[in-house]
Amino acid sequence: MSQDFKKLFAQLQPPAMPDGFLKKIMRRIQNERELLSSRRQIILFSFGLIGSTTAFPFALGMLRQAFSESAFFHFFSLLFSDFKIIAASWQSFLFSLSERLPIANLIIFFTITFVLLGSLKFLIKNLKIIAQAKQLTSN
Repeated sequence: MSQDFKKLFAQLQPPAMPDGFLKKIMRRIQNERELLSSRRQIILFSFGLIGSTTAFPFALGMLRQAFSESAFFHFFSLLFSDFKIIAASWQSFLFSLSERLPIANLIIFFTITFVLLGSLKFLIKNLKIIAQAKQLTSN
């Protein structure tokens, strides 16, 4: 009985594949891999966006408080009220301004702002890619 099956399957010809069929399959597999990678990145950057959006008001408040405590704007306002005095001793004035600048709070604020804007940019770009991929697969 097994000999009969072997003879039967030996005489059958495999179906012919259409031209470019393998290329279409490989392109579809590659598109699915890219789509999966984009979805993972969207999830990661969504967490970054949520975290930075939550931290932004706190960082802004810390920055405002640091500027008010350091009296930076009191020194800076001298630039507009007593320009002649500042022009005479501009090096001391710049040193006083740089000494009063809350560098750590500025770094925190700009880092959170950078993460917020970068995550938003990345998400918008990848959401467009996913929308285009869905349109291609639905057609």
